[in-house]
Amino acid sequence: HHMMRGLAIYYYFLTKDNPNPTPRFRAQIDGVKALVSDIMNWGYKQNNMVLMREDGTPSLQQIMSGIPEGRPSTKGLMATDSLRWAYWITGDRWYKQKYDEYVQRYNYRGAGNIPPDQWQGGAPGMHAPDFDDTEHILASLWVTEQIEDDAQLKDFYKMAIGSIFASKRTDKRSPFNYFYAAGTGNTKDADLPGALETMRLFPSDWTLYPLMNSIRTDITTTRDGEGGRGVAEQLLPFNEQPYNNAFTWKNDPYDRDRFVSRSITAMAVSGED
Repeated sequence: HHMMRGLAIYYYFLTKDNPNPTPRFRAQIDGVKALVSDIMNWGYKQNNMVLMREDGTPSLQQIMSGIPEGRPSTKGLMATDSLRWAYWITGDRWYKQKYDEYVQRYNYRGAGNIPPDQWQGGAPGMHAPDFDDTEHILASLWVTEQIEDDAQLKDFYKMAIGSIFASKRTDKRSPFNYFYAAGTGNTKDADLPGALETMRLFPSDWTLYPLMNSIRTDITTTRDGEGGRGVAEQLLPFNEQPYNNAFTWKNDPYDRDRFVSRSITAMAVSGED
């Protein structure tokens, strides 16, 4: 989804207000079309939305698994966004037919106003939907809303952007604020000063060291959901948060410590030491 989103944004700016592209631009446009055709044929079209291994068996990871039936969701939006972009870029009507099918299946037209904590499956925590899915969706819906020519669906996407952003409005995530303002046209309800503060505190030195906010006495800890993990009750300034170099906007800014590693399951010690 991230790869497709990057290509869709690139294609949007390659073609926007550019009816007669130069040979250099045309080569890039054709390159994006070729990549999108290859990626989407392999992931979506070749086996009718089923990911297959090279040995011909279905992969354990499936694009459409875990998507709630009959209602919109962040994961469902990732799939329909990709289908809409593929049709827009390649002109292949198979992607349009699948897009229309899932729009109806997940009830985009009759969804109404959806509360923020109803976009993601599972038990909602304090910051539902989580920051990972929010990072996916706010940027991708901006692209989809720009190219969608169905007025009813454009309104649905604006509602989705607004609802999902509402759960993160006070968190000073720079791109979340900017994509909300761009996608809805509403700069008044975006926290643009908070977004700018985060950009000003964004580090220029990306040497990352362990961070242990959980031992600070000036930070109040709360629990994220019933029996959930400990998180900071108040948002810390960006340069005190446990961001990391790969997932800055996907990371929960209320996490306290860095690095969060996977559990140790085995250890070997040299017999010479």
